[in-house]
Amino acid sequence: MSGYKNIFKSNYPVMISLSVLIVLPMILLAPMIHTHTISYGADTWFHMMRIYEMRNSLKDGSIFGTIGNVFTFGSAGQAINGMYPSATLRILVLTTNWLSPVNQVYGIMILILWITSVCNLYVFYKLGVPKFQALLAAITMTYILSFYLIIKSGSLGLAISIGLVPLVFYGLFLIQSNDYKERKKAALIIGIGIGLIFLTHVMSAMFGVIIVIMSAIWDLIYKKHNFLNYVFSGFMSMIIGLPTIVTILMMGKETLPVASFEKKARSILNFFSPLWDAHSGTAYLGWTSLTVLAVIYVITSLLISEKHLKFKIIALLNIVMGTNLGYSSIMNFIQFPERFWIFGTLLCVFVLIIECFNGNEKGMIRSIIISILVLISATNIAYNYYQKLGKQVLWQNTSRVYDRNNTKIDSDSYKYGEFKKLRTYIDYLPIQQKRTALLPPKASTPSKEMLDVNFSKNTRPTGFNKSSIKVNKKGNIVAYNKMIITKVKRNSVCMRVKISKNTKYDLPFWAYDSNKYVVYDNGKTLDYKISSEGRLSVSLVEGVNKIKIKQRLPKVILVSYLISIIAFLISLSLLKLV
Repeated sequence: MSGYKNIFKSNYPVMISLSVLIVLPMILLAPMIHTHTISYGADTWFHMMRIYEMRNSLKDGSIFGTIGNVFTFGSAGQAINGMYPSATLRILVLTTNWLSPVNQVYGIMILILWITSVCNLYVFYKLGVPKFQALLAAITMTYILSFYLIIKSGSLGLAISIGLVPLVFYGLFLIQSNDYKERKKAALIIGIGIGLIFLTHVMSAMFGVIIVIMSAIWDLIYKKHNFLNYVFSGFMSMIIGLPTIVTILMMGKETLPVASFEKKARSILNFFSPLWDAHSGTAYLGWTSLTVLAVIYVITSLLISEKHLKFKIIALLNIVMGTNLGYSSIMNFIQFPERFWIFGTLLCVFVLIIECFNGNEKGMIRSIIISILVLISATNIAYNYYQKLGKQVLWQNTSRVYDRNNTKIDSDSYKYGEFKKLRTYIDYLPIQQKRTALLPPKASTPSKEMLDVNFSKNTRPTGFNKSSIKVNKKGNIVAYNKMIITKVKRNSVCMRVKISKNTKYDLPFWAYDSNKYVVYDNGKTLDYKISSEGRLSVSLVEGVNKIKIKQRLPKVILVSYLISIIAFLISLSLLKLV
């Protein structure tokens, strides 16, 4: 019995810290959860649809889901489910699938904050930050950006990635060690961190890789003799992130990229504008008054000391790369130049914590003040969000259009078919739609050919002329052989349409060469082709046609998931042995 008491006493500070980190997001989100409603502004609707897709496919027994969406985004087979990494989010969905749709989203938000704060606590403990200050450090690192992203932007994929970033930073600190075992451990941690980010958010993984490469080049120049450790970490991250890499290599040429806005990079002076302009900055870009203050700390500390010089230079370089001083047109694929700021500002916050949250009295005062400022800001965000929910009207009690600023939703909103096809994204549509895509600044606006499939569900003769797509005075596509969705199950969609003559038709369902389909009409298997529009093309007969489209996940993707899982488990085992 005394042995158990000693264990409890020795772990008491850790247990207290974990308890605080577990309770904190529940307190902040409790008022919103109590309303059983959620605002679908910014990226929230997009990720709500991803969650709902996974929710239903998992309930139907599909472990990995499908390439093309069938439950959401118009049930049109668009490859959002396949091209946007979903492995980590899928685990969170599985964990919360017992909740109602809206409460499930809140549950996932809480889980993300738990994962982020626990990762941060682990990292700061390992870096030698005193236990109480490690708790404050975890709160600071978590709520300085992640809470903003989850509540204000609804950017759940990015938020999960940011929760894993501290592991990468910790690995980069550790890899500088002269101890071979420590460097080996660091390589595993970096590999696991970047690999999991690959399974979560591709763009974040790319920025993470850039920071690791910068660190490797620095260490190579200063002869740290750890280059092979960097190579090993890169190998492990690619194996763990294999499903994402394989999917992109396989389908990248068959899909439209994420919509480009061709935005010009801001000036370096504009980066500091959140300090004097309350309406400037956004957590989506890691750009808030608090993160800017962390950057100022890093800049001024460079004038005083060379401590952590490498990480300060890398952080500032990433920030400069997002401004007109360092941005190049070849980087336009990242959508927003300021995306470079996310990891740069995070690294600045990380360095600030390492240097300021030390064990002396001044360090304690600094850590308390900084963490309180961060919590005040997070509480303000939560309060404003709760106030907004009180002012917004339920979506189904309005004209049922996409109005994310003035309407909110509850779990009953999901019962409406219109809600699950409110927006048509051009991202990851078949490459054949490139000719119909609008140019910037309207690049994110769908063409009428895209809306004809995702929103209007029209069935047209194969080879139809775009002029046959008529638009009414309200801007909606006029119905033409409108397909009615009758059932969605697991990896298939059942539809019904009445046709006036026998010929080949383009179904309102997107298709990709790398994905395999089985098409049935009134119970009989049909041969299909992919039309010049990127739609499934089949021969239909006059009368009522009951169509069923079934997808088959490519075997190469299934194998890549198996390899990824094995690699992750081996990495964890090796980490314990080092």
